[in-house]
Amino acid sequence: MSAWGETVRLRAGNRCEVCGRGPGPDHDLEAAHILSRGAHPALREDVRNAFLAGRSCHRQMDSNRKGLLWPWVESKWPGLLDLLRREEREGILVR
Repeated sequence: MSAWGETVRLRAGNRCEVCGRGPGPDHDLEAAHILSRGAHPALREDVRNAFLAGRSCHRQMDSNRKGLLWPWVESKWPGLLDLLRREEREGILVR
């Protein structure tokens, strides 16, 4: 895992931030982007634009960003989506 991914893993306490499970044979943990790295390349390595999730939780969140992921992010980290979008737009990014 990259340094970015390891930072996300440590911040999350090595537990899926969606369901709370730790790593296991049927629950590989992955660092996942909140705002996609393809559409938001400037945020690709910003650890604030990440969460730790088991593979199945990651896929579930990715399959419905607007209906599931973004409301979950807003409930967990209020204001984060707006902050990341504003900083990206203004060219003010923290890594």
